[in-house]
Amino acid sequence: MSSGAYLGGLAVWLAATGSALACATVIARARLAALEPLPRALAAALLAIAALLAVYLLPGVLGVLSRGTVIAAGALLLAATLFWLRGEERRPLGAGVSLRLPRREELVEWAPAAIGIAVAAMTVLAALIERAPTAVTNLDALNFHLPGVASWIQTGSYWEVNQYIPDLAHGNYPQNGDLLLTAAILPWHDDAFARLVGFPLLALAGLAVYAIGRELGARPASAALWAAVFVSMPAVLQPATFEILTDTLLLATLACGLLFLLRHWRTGARADLLLAGLGLGIAFGTKWYGVSSVAVVLACWAGAWLLARRPPRSLFRAAATLIAMICAAGGFWLLRNLVESGNPLFPVRVAPLGLTLFDAPFDNARAAAGFSIAHYFGSPGVIVDDILPALWQTVGAAAILFGVAALAALALFAADRRRGRARDPRIAMLGVLALGLAAAYTVTPYTALGAEGNPIFAAFNVRYLAPALLAAAPLAAWLPSRLPALRFVWPGLGLLALLLACGRSLGELGRTPKLQAALLVAAAALLLLAGLRRGARLPLRAGWAAAGVAVAVLALAAAGQWLQRHFNDSRYAGVDPVYTWVQADAPAGHRIGVVGDWGVTDISPVWPLFGPRLGNRVHYVGPFRREMLRDYRTRASFLAGLRRQRDDLLLVARGGPGRQERWASSAGLRAVVRSDRFTLYRVPRS
Repeated sequence: MSSGAYLGGLAVWLAATGSALACATVIARARLAALEPLPRALAAALLAIAALLAVYLLPGVLGVLSRGTVIAAGALLLAATLFWLRGEERRPLGAGVSLRLPRREELVEWAPAAIGIAVAAMTVLAALIERAPTAVTNLDALNFHLPGVASWIQTGSYWEVNQYIPDLAHGNYPQNGDLLLTAAILPWHDDAFARLVGFPLLALAGLAVYAIGRELGARPASAALWAAVFVSMPAVLQPATFEILTDTLLLATLACGLLFLLRHWRTGARADLLLAGLGLGIAFGTKWYGVSSVAVVLACWAGAWLLARRPPRSLFRAAATLIAMICAAGGFWLLRNLVESGNPLFPVRVAPLGLTLFDAPFDNARAAAGFSIAHYFGSPGVIVDDILPALWQTVGAAAILFGVAALAALALFAADRRRGRARDPRIAMLGVLALGLAAAYTVTPYTALGAEGNPIFAAFNVRYLAPALLAAAPLAAWLPSRLPALRFVWPGLGLLALLLACGRSLGELGRTPKLQAALLVAAAALLLLAGLRRGARLPLRAGWAAAGVAVAVLALAAAGQWLQRHFNDSRYAGVDPVYTWVQADAPAGHRIGVVGDWGVTDISPVWPLFGPRLGNRVHYVGPFRREMLRDYRTRASFLAGLRRQRDDLLLVARGGPGRQERWASSAGLRAVVRSDRFTLYRVPRS
């Protein structure tokens, strides 16, 4: 990417993202200035995410997605926000945030939290240093997340279902997370910055878990420690930092939504309820397990409301508000599925009580490998040999402690009720929620991914358990305040779990990034300590904010230029001769068909074939039968489909039976380049 292209893309990104941030700031100043600093900051972050999603969603819904239209959408959204809030007082957000050193009696309490936060920060920073300048290799990102974004950019519309692997329905997923990836790719038509999306979301998830702990009455050090334990688990940390998966958006917004739902229980404020619905709605529209997680949250919240003998009429009003916000923030993708595939939950057949509302074709992939953990409850050998090692590898000791905390919270709440002591019912609600989400995880398809009796990929989808652990983490923070005897033992166990979790992630990183990250974290800690000794106060005045924004923009621009050059200079270099040929000899202006089985262990070809600046169109050569992509069954139908797609290049993956390669060769297609995995053919116009 040239310097001019980089600066032009940066201008687009700043305009679109700046509009979203301005909208969030204006709303926060007009409507949320009375909130405490941390909930207010989380509310502003949630509003900024929602505004950014809207800026990129609206043009695509209208079929006119482009760099110019997202700038226009951002300007219109900001103008609409200012018009909506016209005449309202713009109250200051506060004079600043005061920081101080812990008192002597608090040092022992803060020591595990400080160590844990430093180790977690070092792990995240090391991942950023090592992975940010390298091309994406995650299978899901290359097979459907990034290719779907590229197709949206090329067609300008979200009213399509993009499929690149037969017998699966990746294009029907809820895709709020892919919208955020679009915001990092569209301005430049380049994926150099797509890896960075998960890092701020991971920080937001940790802050929201901390805030939930404080909302329940946990001490600050305990809430900080257990929030760090949560984000340090590989199932939470690695999708955000090692990979380019969208799960972190779900966790961050689910945590924010849960925080404001718990606040609404205490305050009854409509703003808290609306923010809760916004957070839950974004999570709902991000992943399929976001849909089920939000449903469990609503069920537990409603059940707690009724058990607390609160008026059912107020429950119905609050539930209606929540559901309306959830539909607005995450419902578009189900509407898209209904229009394009005839079923909002495609490819799941919707048939309550045996009455088919929305039909779906037979799901070959789910039948062959999409088993749930519950499927193996009667097979202890599989549980012991495959499932438990996968859980230990990805959530480890932290999950055990979170489970203990949830069960202990429920037991303590029940004991207090028997003694007639009044306790916060939100504690019981979170305990039930954690167990309910864990139960939902066990019955979720693909949690025991692999052939029958051999779930070798179960570890990859333990991330579906993260919502349950998110609900339990604040309870782990709260527990020492209820049982003072645990004041010293419990934090020690949490710190040990954090060190084990970070050790697994650090073991996958190089030595140099770890050393650099450790030095940077140590320097930051020394600067913070020096500031605290002088009674640091973080100013929030307009002048300081403007200067800080200007400096940050200049620093980001310089860092971005360095990053994109290093990234693009080595993007998929030397991975495969076919990729190298496409990058050099066919970077744009081609229609490329793909077919065959490229496996699950090597780098997928789908995303690299789009070219370095998304100049190629890529399609799978296969028919849609009952809205599901399938393979052609005969030579004649395959060649006819290839002609209809008007592809001028055809990539045949050589990992399957090989019939497509025989068909291509027998039709006279000339091989341009071959490798161990692929053959790339030139397709004659005739």
